[in-house]
Amino acid sequence: TGYTNSNYGSKWTLSYAFKTVGGNSISGATFTAPSGSSNGTVSFDPPSSLNDSTVYLNLFVKNLSTGCDSSFGRYVYIPHIVVPVFTATDVCEGQVAVFNNKSTLTKGVAQYKWKFNDKGTPEDSSFLIDPIFNFSTYGIYNVEMTAWNNAYPKFTTSYNRNVTVTPIPQISFKVQNACEKVAVKFVNSTTLPIPGTITYNWDFGDPTTTLDKSSTKDASWIYTNPGGYKVTLRATANGCTGELVKNANQFATPKATFNA
Repeated sequence: TGYTNSNYGSKWTLSYAFKTVGGNSISGATFTAPSGSSNGTVSFDPPSSLNDSTVYLNLFVKNLSTGCDSSFGRYVYIPHIVVPVFTATDVCEGQVAVFNNKSTLTKGVAQYKWKFNDKGTPEDSSFLIDPIFNFSTYGIYNVEMTAWNNAYPKFTTSYNRNVTVTPIPQISFKVQNACEKVAVKFVNSTTLPIPGTITYNWDFGDPTTTLDKSSTKDASWIYTNPGGYKVTLRATANGCTGELVKNANQFATPKATFNA
């Protein structure tokens, strides 16, 4: 008290010393002198070797006119902080992404908050240690985990990484039913919202043979017997597969009879 920021350097000066409780000097602090309306600051980024220890910041103020000085200080406890890291799985659209928390804390209980940054849902956060999350649509999401020592919640650390959600092909096809001994046709209109090559796998559901398969885009099949069948189309692109099942009918040919 008795001094102002603006007359620092002309009427008074300040110096400082960081020390351990045992009296050993600590280097690495940064001093910013006061000026105008800005207060002076002393900042210190403690190394991990000082975790769970107390240091003392000693400040010395000197009156340049009289040469008189005084000192005061504060004890500062340096807690253990969380070293955050996690792994995550890239997934296909509709699958659940799994997050494995690999963070460490030497002493204390860690707390976590996850932010999945999915604008498609209002509930895109979690406080679990190892959460899972189903993203609303395909894309690349920057997932952030913030961690802190429960006893010292002011001191947070963060870690983030991207998770890629790959879209699955949007499967669509029409069935053109047919009479007995005429091919049932399948017209494929599957699409993909991003660049990529789509491969196809048809299963016509004919129980009389194991050869009722095809890998062409459009397909056709003549069933051995008339009736209704379940047809499955699987489409794969960029490692992700979708599936659609529809009914197909091979109509029996009417048998005509008459009396002569």
